Amino acid sequence: MNVFSLTDDQYHTMETAIVSVYREMTTSNYLTDRHQFEIAQSASVVIDRLELTTQSIDATIIFINGVLSLAKKFSTYSSFERRFSQFFHGLLELRKQDLIEKGRQLNKEEHQYISNELLYHYIDNLHLPSSPWDKVIRLWLLTMTSNEQLTNYLNELNKSQEKWPSHFSLSLLTSLVALYIGDGSQSLSLLRPYKQMLRPHDIYDHFLLLKHTKEWEMLRLWFDYFKPFWKHEKLGKLEDIYTESLVHTNSEREDVSDIIWEKWLQQPSFQKYKRLKQQYGLGSNNQRLPSLLNSLKQQLHNPATERLLLQLLLLEERVDETVEYFLMFEKSPLQLSEEKKQLLIMIQTRNPKAAIPIYHQFIVRLVERKTRQHYEEAVVYMKQLQSIYNTIGENDQFYEYIRQLKQLYKTYRALIQEMKTIDLSL
Repeated sequence: MNVFSLTDDQYHTMETAIVSVYREMTTSNYLTDRHQFEIAQSASVVIDRLELTTQSIDATIIFINGVLSLAKKFSTYSSFERRFSQFFHGLLELRKQDLIEKGRQLNKEEHQYISNELLYHYIDNLHLPSSPWDKVIRLWLLTMTSNEQLTNYLNELNKSQEKWPSHFSLSLLTSLVALYIGDGSQSLSLLRPYKQMLRPHDIYDHFLLLKHTKEWEMLRLWFDYFKPFWKHEKLGKLEDIYTESLVHTNSEREDVSDIIWEKWLQQPSFQKYKRLKQQYGLGSNNQRLPSLLNSLKQQLHNPATERLLLQLLLLEERVDETVEYFLMFEKSPLQLSEEKKQLLIMIQTRNPKAAIPIYHQFIVRLVERKTRQHYEEAVVYMKQLQSIYNTIGENDQFYEYIRQLKQLYKTYRALIQEMKTIDLSL
């Protein structure tokens, strides 16, 4: 007996929306990813407008089953499998928070009803190449607190294994449920036949569960077992879990910090740097930082890496390395990025004298371009240089520098004219 009840009007609203979604999915000549997500959004809005409480869980199930049933009835699922899969994925992304939060509010009878309904739909659709029920059950497992329910799920899935002995997604789900119960041995045994074809994202939920239950030794054993099969692949979302497993299981086998920062260099990012630094540090007196910066300098042909280097120099206030960067790598000082401007300010604030050779070099490079625009920018830097010399009390040196510049470039009339705007009485 259904412990949830929708009114006739609510059912009619749902049926109309289900038919509308199905028609749009199967009659449109071309659907962009954005359009398909908008269809999923419209379905989610229909459910929200019913203003249901915990019944919204059943409404979501009805919507998924309704669209899927029409696709099977009219034999259109295989022809439009990608569209249906994207729709179901989008709808579940929009509904998952509601599904989990309200699922945890259900009483035992209500929860059991939904659990049985989902398991029925999942098993009933195992013949499809892909179905939304796998994802729904994975979300629903997050609401289960009863070992009895989990054991019932495992028993039913094991029975299905007998009928579908080589069903990939069934084996993965059965393995995950076994892990929820705490049977790591059965869980791993169900995955072993697929070890050559499993990709990191296939068993992400397994690793995430082991992390949440703090099974660090088992996590490390699983990584040791599966990683050799992923030699040429990135771990993706598993990367952070792998790092945590190293930290929690490290003895004298390796320097975890080395591994963490080596992995960061493979896919460096500013946000991840800050997080890793906070969690694992850079050694005493930030001793690891110079080697990280040097590694990034080897990849300055990549604009993203160059920007990251500048961000780190600014964050860590590395004056000497910043001066070296400008003198060795800055070839076009005409239009500096915001990061570079901030770095110049940082140098002038921390060590004004260290900025002098940078401005000298900038001025020469600009002047040698021999255009009015470059002369104007060169004079801007001359004025900034004058401010620095004034700050450190060496105005005479600035005057001598200007005199030498005028002598060296005396035939550059436009430059000499621009230089007249410099107030030498300061």
